[in-house]
Formats: sequence, C-alpha cells, structure tokens
Amino acid sequence: MPHTVEPDGPGPGPPGERRRHMRLRAVFDTALQHAPAARERYLDEACAGDDELLQQVKRLLAAHAEARTFLEWPRPGLEDKP
Repeated sequence: MPHTVEPDGPGPGPPGERRRHMRLRAVFDTALQHAPAARERYLDEACAGDDELLQQVKRLLAAHAEARTFLEWPRPGLEDKP
C-alpha cells in the first residue's frame, strides 16, 4: 500500500518540501507498477521536464532493484559446495 502524507498536514519540513516528497513517492510507486520497458516513457511523461525529479526517481528505482537482487538467494558463487 502506498505511503500517504497530507501535503500541508503534520510532518517534518515546510509544506513545499512535503508536497515535493509526495510527488516523488507517487511517481516512484507508479513507476514500479510499470514493466521496465514502459517505465522510461512513463517517467518522461510523469516528470514533464522536471529533471531533478526524474533523476531522483531513477536513483530510487536503481536502489530498489539493487536491494531486490541483494536479497535473492542463492547468491551466484555462494551455492552450497560439498
């Protein structure tokens, strides 16, 4: 379930920062729902020329993918050996 925060409700930082975080989270969450092949087109549309937002979302997606592969088992080269 996506995390939600009221744009001007309680929370750290000024309302503008909270709105920015909400936008970042919404684009990231939706990007995860797209197949990798369609993700780039979605990001271009969702970020609509906001290069900073685009780069932030791409960094989150890369970290998410890295975290998933980190948790995969068995790890290549670490299989049980007799």
